[in-house]
Amino acid sequence: MNCEVKQNLIGCSVVIETKSNMTVEGLVLSVDPSCSRILLDKPVSPSGILPSQYRIFAKDVYSVKIIARGNVKTPIERVKTVNPIQSKIKPLIQQKSIPKHIAQLDNDVETDVLVNKSPQLKNGAVAINISVAEYLIIEKIDDMFYNVMDKLKQQKVIGVSMEGITIGRSGIVCWLGIGTMDSVYLFDMCSLGLPGIQQGLADVLHNPDIIKVLHDCRFVSDALLHQYEVKIENVFDTQVAASVIELHTTGSFNKFVITLNRCLNDNLHFPIQTMFQSRIRTGHEKEDADKWKQRPLPQHLIEGAVFNVCHLRNLRLVLIEKLLSPVTIGTNMYLKEVSSLSDDAVPEKLAFSHLIPLSFQELAKSRTTGSREIFRNEVSGECLDPYIKFARNIPHVKTTF
Repeated sequence: MNCEVKQNLIGCSVVIETKSNMTVEGLVLSVDPSCSRILLDKPVSPSGILPSQYRIFAKDVYSVKIIARGNVKTPIERVKTVNPIQSKIKPLIQQKSIPKHIAQLDNDVETDVLVNKSPQLKNGAVAINISVAEYLIIEKIDDMFYNVMDKLKQQKVIGVSMEGITIGRSGIVCWLGIGTMDSVYLFDMCSLGLPGIQQGLADVLHNPDIIKVLHDCRFVSDALLHQYEVKIENVFDTQVAASVIELHTTGSFNKFVITLNRCLNDNLHFPIQTMFQSRIRTGHEKEDADKWKQRPLPQHLIEGAVFNVCHLRNLRLVLIEKLLSPVTIGTNMYLKEVSSLSDDAVPEKLAFSHLIPLSFQELAKSRTTGSREIFRNEVSGECLDPYIKFARNIPHVKTTF
């Protein structure tokens, strides 16, 4: 569409089809001067419920069909028709001016890039870090499915992740990822459904002899229990472990959870360029999460799903070592408590062996920071999506990279 046509759309009822195959019908309220955005009033879409006013970027538009032309005046035209006497009256409610730092933010970035519908790699970027030798997509219950179930039942530790739309009891589970030491298995839950759970996955997830490593198990366990009647057992949550380590280090919890990418950066030292960023826009949650329903799933999303599960086992080992750090330090103190003494000093230590060593005072001091706050209000700038920046804890899309 050219600029003149888009300006003429103001006041018209239109049907817009986007490049992501979304159809939206509504009344055009405005078209910005740069012809890059269209604002619809009371939009309706088969894809789901939309906000009362919905903005669409011109570069995302595939076609526009005008249903009815209108004669709605622009805000400038309305000002010109105001009674001269009324124009001198100062309104009780003044229009709020937009802060300069907010006005300069322009979210005019390709939608497909923002929601991972196209690869996030740019020129000079590196590939996503995938630690396993192979991954396997399982879409039906056959001999391969049962062979994988037999392999998983023999594992001691597995990683588990879930991709879908609003994961939880009321959401849609699209993919269940399970990672072992050298492989990742992606189960297409849209195809397998409840039979896939009943025919083998439930036995793996409920088995108390298999440690399941998850990052934020809250909504995964909710979906498994209420959609599939499976109670996942013997879980190690890396998000919980990272928060406890932070408590030990700082003396308080950060009120914001620690993301998987930050956890991988802090503990496995992954550069941000090698990590998968799952992007969901505020107000477009369902639309953006629908990417996981695409079949076949695009290669970069397959790699993203693999990334989200393949590092969990190694991450658990590093976190356990950090959690046990006080135990390790205390044990080293014990090893030297008697063996480093002269022969004359040993009987005294034997007489007081029922008391904890005084050297443990130093261990206690190293774990105390004196912080009185239980929760800190702090957003880390590390490991953020390179497309996103924060202003007072509010995410905005970057316009320069």
